[in-house]
Amino acid sequence: MEASGVTGFLEWCKQHLEPADWITDPSITSGYCADWTGRLVGHTGLVLRPDTAAKVREIIVAALEWDIRLCVQGGNTSLAGGSVPLAGEVVLSTRRLNKIRSLDPDSQIAVVEAGVTLSELKGYAARFGLDFGVDIAPRDSATLGGMAATNAGGLHVIRYGPMRTQVVGVQVAYGDGSALTPVSELVKDNTGFSEESIFVGSEGTLGVVTALALKLIRAESSKAVTMIGVSSATEAKRLAGAARKAESNISAIELLDDISIKLVEAEVGAEFPLKPHPAMAVLIEVASSGSAESEVIDILDALQPNFDVTTAVVSTGTTTANDIWRWRESIPSAIRRVGEALKLDLSVPISKLDVLFDRLTTLAKEYGDSLLMVRFGHLGDGNLHVNLVGADTVLASAEAEIYQMVAELGGAITAEHGVGTLKKAYLGLVRTPAEVDRYRRLILVFNPRRVTNPNVMV
Repeated sequence: MEASGVTGFLEWCKQHLEPADWITDPSITSGYCADWTGRLVGHTGLVLRPDTAAKVREIIVAALEWDIRLCVQGGNTSLAGGSVPLAGEVVLSTRRLNKIRSLDPDSQIAVVEAGVTLSELKGYAARFGLDFGVDIAPRDSATLGGMAATNAGGLHVIRYGPMRTQVVGVQVAYGDGSALTPVSELVKDNTGFSEESIFVGSEGTLGVVTALALKLIRAESSKAVTMIGVSSATEAKRLAGAARKAESNISAIELLDDISIKLVEAEVGAEFPLKPHPAMAVLIEVASSGSAESEVIDILDALQPNFDVTTAVVSTGTTTANDIWRWRESIPSAIRRVGEALKLDLSVPISKLDVLFDRLTTLAKEYGDSLLMVRFGHLGDGNLHVNLVGADTVLASAEAEIYQMVAELGGAITAEHGVGTLKKAYLGLVRTPAEVDRYRRLILVFNPRRVTNPNVMV
């Protein structure tokens, strides 16, 4: 970007936007320049915070005029570098697009602006006895626009699916400056291509999602959780499959390895409830309109002939579901206490998850004390979060080896965080040159000069 273009664009902002829409104070803009882990830090001289979709489109049109590049940012919970202005882009934050425009309890459709957080939607939907099917740990800061842009999955994919299955319609400020279109609330519409399907998972490369129509679900009246110790990843995989055969109301199946358990013990200052310490633990949640606790007990009864469930813990009046869930949800913050982790978000066919886990164990032993590897994730859908702490040279070597493993197993180098900027170099492991070329050509249809997120994905 030429200096004259930046100066001209800033003057345009001052003339056409309100003072609350733009920030140049370095003490404030610096807060928009690092990712959640703190590993990735960029720079910017300007942060834009428009509060209407019309302003977003006007900003894109002006950016095209002044040859400016925009880094689109929601709650900045990205773990793939997609929301960090690594090349000094102007940050376009959607956080002030924070209105819940409507919620129809009969059709169970909510229309929300992109900056509404997950917890804000869940709280509002609860007034009508409804809920939103996708749930992720940073729910208080993650925005729904960002979650759609990365096709976030989270904890309940096995029951409700990822963001792509929740999105009925989108409003987009296109990268070519085209006029905004209204948000469609039609559950069924076969009139041509489905733009919402294209934009979900596009990571801001096609334009900026400004609003969404989302499917809601009936809020279940009862939830219960159990935690079961297992001796190996193979046993964990078998147990998860047996549990799903025994109960249809399972909403989450999570896996914790032994290192994550020990880290959380230090984080929360409590002993893990399963004794003796298992090699790993499986967390199962049931959400039901009946008695979820009874259904969890039924699962344990069904597992008993083939698995040791004698030390399993179950949420009751004194040990709540939140008490058990904290062992899973405290893992990311526990890791931060020991270092800035490189976070790999992987998926393989569920049938091969134990193979990946065992290969990772072998790899960790090869690196010895130079690498700390922490593994946890969504056992029910084959999504494993692998967190690596060590010197940069060690991390780079281990990362490349792990992605190669995943490719050989027919997996994906990113399951829910997106390609961003951090995984671009590895895209060729899981996508053919022809596929990557089609991605580039599709981006140019909507965003011919790559004004939004120019360095993301491809």
